[in-house]
Amino acid sequence: MRYALPIVLAALFYFNGELAGSDLRIVITSNLKGGFLSEVEGQEDKDPMLLLGQTILNERKTGDVLYIDLGNSFYPGIIAKYSFGSAVMDFFRHMNCAMTLVSSADLRIGINTLEFLQKGNPTLLMSGNLTRNGSPIFAPYTIHTVRDKRIAFIALSSRNILLDIAEKNLYQARMEDEILTLKNALSLLKKEAVSHIMLLSGLDDDINLALLKEFSGIGLIISGSDNSGGIFNKKIERAELYDGRAVIGASRSSGCYILDLELGSGIKVSDYRYIPSKRYRIEGSPYRDFISRITRWKEHFVSEHGKVLAVTGGKTIVFNDERVLNLLRDRFNTEISILGDNAVTPLNLDEKIRESDLLFSINTNYPVFIYRLSGSDIMQMQPLLKTFRVSGVTDGKVQNYNLAPGRFYSIASTQSIYDETQYLLKKDIPFVNTWMNIHDTALEDLKGKKVLLLNGYGYLDRRFRATADIFLSGFFNNTSVEMSYGAKPPAGSADKSLKHLGTEDRIDFTVYNSLHQFILTPYIFYEKENDTYIHNLLRGTLVYNLNLDHMVKPYHKSQADSVVISVADNRRPTTLRETAGVNIAGTIVKGKAGAGFEKEVHDPQGPPVYGFETILNVEVKFLSYFTYNLNIDSFMAYSTVKIVLEEKGYRRIEVENSMTFKFSQSAGIAVKHKWFRYYYIRKNDKYTNSQVIASFDLKTDFKIY
Repeated sequence: MRYALPIVLAALFYFNGELAGSDLRIVITSNLKGGFLSEVEGQEDKDPMLLLGQTILNERKTGDVLYIDLGNSFYPGIIAKYSFGSAVMDFFRHMNCAMTLVSSADLRIGINTLEFLQKGNPTLLMSGNLTRNGSPIFAPYTIHTVRDKRIAFIALSSRNILLDIAEKNLYQARMEDEILTLKNALSLLKKEAVSHIMLLSGLDDDINLALLKEFSGIGLIISGSDNSGGIFNKKIERAELYDGRAVIGASRSSGCYILDLELGSGIKVSDYRYIPSKRYRIEGSPYRDFISRITRWKEHFVSEHGKVLAVTGGKTIVFNDERVLNLLRDRFNTEISILGDNAVTPLNLDEKIRESDLLFSINTNYPVFIYRLSGSDIMQMQPLLKTFRVSGVTDGKVQNYNLAPGRFYSIASTQSIYDETQYLLKKDIPFVNTWMNIHDTALEDLKGKKVLLLNGYGYLDRRFRATADIFLSGFFNNTSVEMSYGAKPPAGSADKSLKHLGTEDRIDFTVYNSLHQFILTPYIFYEKENDTYIHNLLRGTLVYNLNLDHMVKPYHKSQADSVVISVADNRRPTTLRETAGVNIAGTIVKGKAGAGFEKEVHDPQGPPVYGFETILNVEVKFLSYFTYNLNIDSFMAYSTVKIVLEEKGYRRIEVENSMTFKFSQSAGIAVKHKWFRYYYIRKNDKYTNSQVIASFDLKTDFKIY
């Protein structure tokens, strides 16, 4: 709306017939996308590119015509891809196309390929803001003489161009600012004594109008290819400023536009209209030579890519985004795969599958990148993911587990998705370039495993993966011990009050798939003063969770408590706990409720004591850097196997409160309070251990597989 006052929009104005007084007639095409059909029979009556060529050649009969293409012409048509763009360049040469604007789809065949196509061809590839080592790769402008008037054409490619990672890193290719590019070009053209300047643009309409307003030396902007609109959410075909200078839009791709201009003190649009492609009888040597060359390209294509790669076994296979996404997860062993919109055109494959089918269906040629994103990154990307095709994430779950904000997940996507992800998250993301695109991956698969032909892909979520979480803590401990006369400290617990330095370390080894989860945890809580231990606990835990439901899961736990170093008389007291029950997992609160037994199995040995286990974990994060944790572990036993009146069992409970300040991804400072109570029912004896701990904590996580 900021241009509403100085601009008079005349969108969708069409004029039938040719106006008198035209100094320059221009034929314009855009977004051809290499649209040749692969069939030879009847091609002159139905091939869109040949029908367009006939329409352009018929228009040339009216007199001198300048043919301009606005880009996105070399990709992704199957004959164009097969010929590495040569078929389209042949089209331009035989249609006498003066210039074409290098646009986003054109770059998908590579800068080196485009430079090779330029050699020896009269059609000029143009872009002023696409540079390598600071210099334009293609022609930034060109000059044509029309009726003794020198007309300059400047080219600006779209901001949306995505450069191949090798071209960016090895060749320092980049997109320059369009305003600086335009200023430099206009400065150079002052030395050329040109009478009029036109701009070929792949930019959106609002940017084009802003450029037209800012640079009075530009008499006309002709825009197409990557132009996605920008005025009232629609593309315009003609808009004029108060001084008569205009922006012309070429949004349609199935035909061509005819633009008639009067070249006086300025550039005046006398006629602008769209002509759909139509069958014309064209004779003459140049046209027949073109037909002959295109026919040879098509025959070579059918010969080389018409061979059968695989058979479907009598069933119809729908080759689509979903199958390709699952292929990427299988081939590169990632949890998640992402494709852009229209990466694959759905195609029914009956019985025989040929490489030509893949070339027809696959619309993106970027290499596949492998990288990792945290759960919080993926949550932040949700608005973007809704516009893409995604496999591996369903309702905020990966492999049937809720996304963990701090956990990293492996991703397979094309480079274009990777670049958009970096832009959204505003950070550099390490990646591995597979140097394989979707076509290469699909071709390899159909010659080997044939994952694309499977009936289902549930096995991908049933793949076992492994992680390791390491927790290291050095602390200052203020311990207060209360113990009745007949009580004894449990295995690994202190027998007196103290103030001391110590260490608490834990590693969680987790192996899991969508249904099963195994967690092995070795744990050490150890303090030593001279030759006397203060805390001396060595614990090993193995937990199995059956992931039937996202909130309620059956579990089995085996836990053994012993000592790091032997105690008096070289004893190693060891207690075993076996329990089974239900694991309840929420966003903030998690817990276990089960039944089982504890048994002293070494120094001394005793009968099993049966009881109930209750475990509660609460985690609350706030103010970005702070985390509060509450952990409760209790076991209550009231009887033994050998019924003895004096031995009624015991009750034990461990409670830990902690507040952690994280100043980096893996490091933090914590204040903890640990309270442990052991109550012997038989003699009303009790042991209580209260600790205030200030610690420096390190936490790292690794995706092993």
